[in-house]
Amino acid sequence: MPGPPIRLARLRGTRLTVRLTVLLLVPVAAFGAVSARVAYGQYSVLEQAEDVQAQAEELSSVGGLAYVLSSGLAWPANRDQIDRALDQISEPGLRASLTEKIFAPGANRIASEREVLRSMDTLGSELLETSDGLAHTSGVLRQVMALQAAYQAASLQARLSVAARAVMGGHRITDGERAVLLEYQARYTAFGDTVVAFGGPSVQDYWKRMSSSSAMRTLNAVVDGETPGPLTARQVMQTTAALEVEDGERDRLHAEVINLAAAQVARDAAQLRARNGHAFYLALLQVLLVGIGMALAALLLARSVTRPLRRVADRARRMQDGDLAVLRTHAPAPAEIAMVTDAFDDLADNVTLVGDQLAALAAGEVEHESLKRTGSGRIGANLKTSVRRLTRSLEARAELESQLRHESTHDRLSGLLNRSSAIVALEQGVARVHRVGGGLAVLSIDLDGLNRVNATFGHATGDEVLRQVAGRIAASVRGGDIVARLGADEFVVIAEVDGIAEAVELAERVVETIATTSVQPISGPGPAVAGAGAAPVSVGGSVGIGITLDGLATPAELMRDAEAAVRRAKAGGGNRIDVFDEALRRQLAYRSSVESALSAAMERGDLRLVYQPITDTSGRVAGLEALCRWVDPELGEVPPTTFVGIAETSTLVVELDRWVFKEAARQMARWQADGLLKGAYLSVNLSGRHLLDPGVVGDVQEALDSSGLDPARLVVEITETVLLDDFLLAADHLEQLRRLGVRVAVDDFGTGFTSVAHLQKLPVDVLKMDRSFIVDLGTERGRSLVRLMVDMAATLHLGLVAEGVETSEQLKQLRAMDCPLIQGHLLGRPMVPDQLRRWASTADLLPAV
Repeated sequence: MPGPPIRLARLRGTRLTVRLTVLLLVPVAAFGAVSARVAYGQYSVLEQAEDVQAQAEELSSVGGLAYVLSSGLAWPANRDQIDRALDQISEPGLRASLTEKIFAPGANRIASEREVLRSMDTLGSELLETSDGLAHTSGVLRQVMALQAAYQAASLQARLSVAARAVMGGHRITDGERAVLLEYQARYTAFGDTVVAFGGPSVQDYWKRMSSSSAMRTLNAVVDGETPGPLTARQVMQTTAALEVEDGERDRLHAEVINLAAAQVARDAAQLRARNGHAFYLALLQVLLVGIGMALAALLLARSVTRPLRRVADRARRMQDGDLAVLRTHAPAPAEIAMVTDAFDDLADNVTLVGDQLAALAAGEVEHESLKRTGSGRIGANLKTSVRRLTRSLEARAELESQLRHESTHDRLSGLLNRSSAIVALEQGVARVHRVGGGLAVLSIDLDGLNRVNATFGHATGDEVLRQVAGRIAASVRGGDIVARLGADEFVVIAEVDGIAEAVELAERVVETIATTSVQPISGPGPAVAGAGAAPVSVGGSVGIGITLDGLATPAELMRDAEAAVRRAKAGGGNRIDVFDEALRRQLAYRSSVESALSAAMERGDLRLVYQPITDTSGRVAGLEALCRWVDPELGEVPPTTFVGIAETSTLVVELDRWVFKEAARQMARWQADGLLKGAYLSVNLSGRHLLDPGVVGDVQEALDSSGLDPARLVVEITETVLLDDFLLAADHLEQLRRLGVRVAVDDFGTGFTSVAHLQKLPVDVLKMDRSFIVDLGTERGRSLVRLMVDMAATLHLGLVAEGVETSEQLKQLRAMDCPLIQGHLLGRPMVPDQLRRWASTADLLPAV
């Protein structure tokens, strides 16, 4: 079955044939309409001519009747003549009507004559109206008018004769009588003039002969008064007798005029009928012949169009079947069809070219010959442009795919292999040494001080440090070694070694390379001002080594060992090398058991909180710090520094923080509801991992909402070191916490890298001086540092708490320095809630701070 394009071509060919036929038949129809109109006009003339002829004959018959009634014969002695005249009327209805009126009881001649004359007037008007349409085609109207004037003149002369005889009976014609006669004579003359003006030659000639007859002269003499004086009876009788004798002659003459006029009308109407009859049939023949000729011409023209269209449709079907090798044809066809055929040929060429080009592009042959060719016409040019764009897109896509493949295996910042590629390389290395023997070392590298660079000079400088260090490390290792960046400030080197000494030597070279790398600070969002005059910044590096010499360790175990070793190296002060050994293995096992036990303890509710008072130097209570304690059934009492440190290496610390915040806030709200510790605040530690967590603000809000504790009574403690991980994010979260109404304290202040510039930018309310400064109060340098911090806090309008106050001497010196608040065993040890309740019931409280 033909597809839609072919069916559409055939349908359009049929439509075009119909349209052309219609266009050709339009002039035929127009010509036929004109000819039909002419024929119809001729036919109408025929009908009108017939009607005129019939009406003329009818009028002649009625005129004869009027003539009989107007004659001087005795009434109704002339019944036979009247009947004969009535028989000449062909219209039955008119004949019956006149018969009834003429012979009605009591009817007289004058009344009858009046009725007949009225009928004559009606027939005459109808004749004039019928013949009016023929005035522009024949002289029939003129003859009709002459006929009408003739019978009116005949009727009037009869009436004039009768009137003249009646007047003559009085022997003398009065002025009134003569006026009547003159009026009749004038009307008769006018009718005669009409007959002469419109009648034919024979009618005109006969009228003139009649007008000069002796009978008409006698009548005119009487009317014109040529008989002088009063007439004697004898004169009257003689004149009357003469009029009566000549009435027959006058009537005969008038009848002859009427007959001549009626015959002339009939002849003209017959001629008009014959003439228009020929024109009518000739017009019909023209319509028929022209219609046949134009129809044949339309058919031939339509065939000249449809045949080329069929060829085009056939080629479309072949192309639809996949036969694109269609040769161009030059069969005769109209110019428009030839143009369509050429366009179709161009389209076939373009489709073939596009097929070749798509095949080349699909094969990735961007230099294929077909891609350099241009198709026919504007479509070919557009296709060329599209192919060029598609080729560029494919090239760009290939380049992008290459880039994505590179980025999927490489770190974008440093250009080194990324974590996933490092794992693959490590798996391959482990398999190789297991197969052929030898050793494999994993060097886990962690930069020391990069967080400080980010916090001080901004991440732009930190990123540049990473790029420089990555390049230096890659240049310092051997050719077969693999270097990758795992993320943030962590790198890894995978190297085949013969023993631990070779691995350590490689690690020492890496540490030295990192230490000698320096970068000029870049202006960024950090608090320090970078520029050409700023000193270069540098970082250190700690390296942990995990090694297998028998190929039995798994890739995961090697990575775990190296990471554990680097953590121990950093804990030892950084910028050093540590090799994973049995002691470290035992340490890892202990950390793992502690982490598992801590998770279980949190689920069982084995953790508990203790609270240590924060007072002024006189012992009045300002607040409490919540501290977490844990006694495990198997591990015994685990120090907070141990289990909190282990928890901070995973998300377990976030769960621990949530529990501490909720429990401490609930306990503080309960005490204050019982009237204890009114105005005192609660200080809770927040881990660095939790501070950078997106949900930290919501967690604190939930603790406040569930407990009902006033946000102004809560202080969140953070350490200086957590600010170095992501200074900007940490500052943003702290600001959001402050908008809740919570205050922020920096714990262990003075041990990290927080500067005055940092304090100006951080949303901080309280500083908690590290206990190491309190221990050094016995030295002048120690006292100077503490005094400096007290003055700085006062200058910055920050609260200050001195931690680790254990002796009376320390308390005395702090009081002398006007240190606002202190915390330590001297004034209050951490207490469980019941102990603290008893202690708080007797303690003095500071006003709310």
